[in-house]
Amino acid sequence: MADDNKVSAQFETFVGIDVSKDKFDVANSHLTKGKTFAYTKTGLKKFLLSLKESCLALVCLEATGGLERELVRTLHEHDYAVAVVNPRQIRDFARASNQLAKTDQIDARIIAQFAETMQPRTTLALTTSKQKIRDLTARRRQLPKMLVQERKPTWQHRGQRHSQDDPTGHQAV
Repeated sequence: MADDNKVSAQFETFVGIDVSKDKFDVANSHLTKGKTFAYTKTGLKKFLLSLKESCLALVCLEATGGLERELVRTLHEHDYAVAVVNPRQIRDFARASNQLAKTDQIDARIIAQFAETMQPRTTLALTTSKQKIRDLTARRRQLPKMLVQERKPTWQHRGQRHSQDDPTGHQAV
């Protein structure tokens, strides 16, 4: 059997999603107007209903440091093909396409165009244990930086040279 991760001519529609904390903007390669959904359970349900109108869709979105996880998980649960792409690739594609304007809807449209043009590989659904391992690994990478920050004196955190909290006893001028 062929590699399931490769995109082929099997998709008729490409959907781009720009995810943020409270909402996500959606652009469809076959529609001129995009939609915005609240990033809530109700918003996800509305999005899934609107997605059913799109035949054989590849849904593409940027990796946003974890904001996209719930959306990706929901799409996988409903058997949609999903491609999670490095944001740098989308930025480079936008620059190469001379798309310099930046709004959430424009970003979603560019992501849909990227998916249609570049045909990114689909992202496989993660099991709960694999997701937990990824989360722990990411946390482990963060810890050394956090330790360095914690070891700095308080006055260095605020970016001040001298303050009343300065442990050396220097007075603020």
